[in-house]
Amino acid sequence: MSRRAEVPEKVLAYQGRQSAKPNIRWIAAISTTFSFLLCYGTLVIISLLGQVGVAMAINDTLWAGAIVSTAGLALAGLIWGLLRHKNPWPSVIGASGALLLTYTMFQQYSILIELAGFILLFSAALWDWHSQSASRP
Repeated sequence: MSRRAEVPEKVLAYQGRQSAKPNIRWIAAISTTFSFLLCYGTLVIISLLGQVGVAMAINDTLWAGAIVSTAGLALAGLIWGLLRHKNPWPSVIGASGALLLTYTMFQQYSILIELAGFILLFSAALWDWHSQSASRP
């Protein structure tokens, strides 16, 4: 049997092992981390630049929009995980966290509400990751 005749069988065997759903199980955790870094990392950078004498103005509305957008992307990742592991609780907890972040960014700022939103979002991302790991074939 020639080498050419073996290739299609290997390709077909590889295609049979692939999942129908793409493996993007890290999107919720990455987006949550990025949202947190956008929030507190920007504060640290502005503070450090202020220490060396560089003044910088940040548009608060755009900053809050970026934080809420990445929290929304994390929520989308949690909902995508729901399709794989069928556990609704990470999505529910993540939606609560994203809602708290949206409220504190655009309605009435409170650091306690903001931290509660991030804690809920991080908890949901970890639970989602664990649920997806447990349901992998």
